[in-house]
Amino acid sequence: MGKGRKAETVKQFFALLSEDEKSSIEAVAMDIWDSYIKAVKGCSPGALIVFDQFHLVSAFNRVIDRVCNREYRKVQGEGKEVLKGSKYILLKNRENLQKEEKQRLREILRVNESISTVYILKDYLKRLWRYRYSLRAKKILEFWCSLARESGLRPVIAFAKTVKRYAYGIIIRSK
Repeated sequence: MGKGRKAETVKQFFALLSEDEKSSIEAVAMDIWDSYIKAVKGCSPGALIVFDQFHLVSAFNRVIDRVCNREYRKVQGEGKEVLKGSKYILLKNRENLQKEEKQRLREILRVNESISTVYILKDYLKRLWRYRYSLRAKKILEFWCSLARESGLRPVIAFAKTVKRYAYGIIIRSK
């Protein structure tokens, strides 16, 4: 809708709308970005803020990337060779993997527990959008955050804190 990741960009968009149009907006889907949130709340206070699956999983993919880089630097021997160049296989959706990539994924997950953990957490995170009832989704989100904390992986724990903070836009209650 505009260039830049600033509240001003969002406000410029809303300035093009009439007051009736702004007040009739039921929900706004967006990335988790405080500038966007602030602008939408100020310009269309009745709108629900919705953080979509794409942006949340994309943010978690950056966590996976950090964990993979750290694990690659730590590992020695055969494990290093298995992990080398594994980033894109781990970021791809499982259903989009080619046969040889699936075999490689199994090897990657076999040789490194931390990478296996973040891969499983990614899969669980994506499942969150399958739930139709907000109470069930909330319980699953809380469970996911507890698994993330138990992982002991600092980037994952930090991400879980972000998810908890912005849960209001992930778990949407019907009006």
